[in-house]
Amino acid sequence: MARVRRLAAVLVGSAVLAAPAPAVTPPGQILAATLKPVMQQQFKSKVRGLVFTKVTCTVPAKSKLIAGHCRAAFTVTRVKLLGVYQVVASISAKGRLGWHTTSVTCTDAKTHKPIAC
Repeated sequence: MARVRRLAAVLVGSAVLAAPAPAVTPPGQILAATLKPVMQQQFKSKVRGLVFTKVTCTVPAKSKLIAGHCRAAFTVTRVKLLGVYQVVASISAKGRLGWHTTSVTCTDAKTHKPIAC
């Protein structure tokens, strides 16, 4: 009986040690999650009905800071418009977000043809 208890204790101990470590959030996801609500707030007053649908960012693996290029997809349903902002963004060592857009492209939501923004 004692032998079974020891075996059970060893199995439980090895299961705890073999548990996966918590996943680390990639810097690109952190940057995108920080950028999306800030852009939504900024553009809310400028373009009525503009909604950012997806923001993705790529951060170089060797980057010391969280900084990189982002792509912010948006829609404006009242005028049937789809678009993408290209953005350069960074989070400083003090946790402050800095960003600026570098370009924007728009397409008609129905025909998917390029149109002026």
